Amino acid sequence: LTVYPDGQSRPDTSNVNFSAGQTLSDLVTVPVTGGKADFYNTAGSTNVVADLQGYFAPEDASPCSCAGSLYTGVAPVRMLDTRNDTGAPTGPLAAGGVLSLQVAGVDGVPAAATAVILNVAVVGPTANSFLTVYPDGQDKAATSNVNFTAGQTIALEVVVPVFDGKVDFWNHGGSINLVADLQGYYLN
Repeated sequence: LTVYPDGQSRPDTSNVNFSAGQTLSDLVTVPVTGGKADFYNTAGSTNVVADLQGYFAPEDASPCSCAGSLYTGVAPVRMLDTRNDTGAPTGPLAAGGVLSLQVAGVDGVPAAATAVILNVAVVGPTANSFLTVYPDGQDKAATSNVNFTAGQTIALEVVVPVFDGKVDFWNHGGSINLVADLQGYYLN
């Protein structure tokens, strides 16, 4: 399933990958045009439920005078693909392995970015496991961002703070290939 701004060209990336009969959820942040977003299902038929978690408004339309990081959405761009040395050397991430990805100053992300939104896909896992995405060099959270089973390809959106210009990916078990598509960034 791909979610994208209404009336715009559909990107070649996915937001939710699923199998027949499977029920999944995901966090999707998408720009809107004319107050709408489009949903594209590549095969078969599916029901879609969308729950609004929040929204971004132009600074002059903000209901408060609060300060914070400003979000900039971008056309999706592939920042990481361990299958073909995009953003990291080619090869799967082993169990317990950490992969650091430079995001600040890359693909239009400003050097001073405070966080990025990435659509992260786990491809070809060899074991049931999970992936945690967190700020580079910091303690990783005790929670997961992507849970998966052996052989499953799954993509989920993550919002992750940037530290020293990088974000880290930690794989709990088995080996996996990783794909990460930039969706946007935050800047103070």
